Amino acid sequence: MGTKVILQSQEVHPEVQEILLKSKPQKVGRNWHKPKISARRLAVLRKQSIAQGYYWPDKPMVDRGLDRLPKGHKYEKRKQERLAQVEENMKNMGRIIEDYRNRMHELRAKRREEKQQAKLKALEAQRLGFNLKDPRALQMLGGDKKSKRQRQKKT
Repeated sequence: MGTKVILQSQEVHPEVQEILLKSKPQKVGRNWHKPKISARRLAVLRKQSIAQGYYWPDKPMVDRGLDRLPKGHKYEKRKQERLAQVEENMKNMGRIIEDYRNRMHELRAKRREEKQQAKLKALEAQRLGFNLKDPRALQMLGGDKKSKRQRQKKT
């Protein structure tokens, strides 16, 4: 059971193949067993085998194609999508700005109107001699939101 060894065009001698397999961790059942040959000992055996004339495969000796690729970051995955979205938004930017300006113009006009109404109400209350913080005065002027809600509930 170990990691498969890449065999290049030249055939690896069975002794070398056995050394390579023993230098890798082995999975036995559910447990992993440490390599039987340490990295230091493997280097010594490699030098001896090459000196004796055996072919030794180049490093890395493990098929890295079977390893999982890094997952990557979310922003890297979405980059193309985001760039396409930005491009689309830039094409529509004139319309978006125009809509925004119209919306703001209407909102400011509405606020201006509400402010004018509040000033008129304050002048009317002052003319009648009411205090605007008095709930009865607000009710008489018809500007009390709470009293409007209560009247709607009753009917």
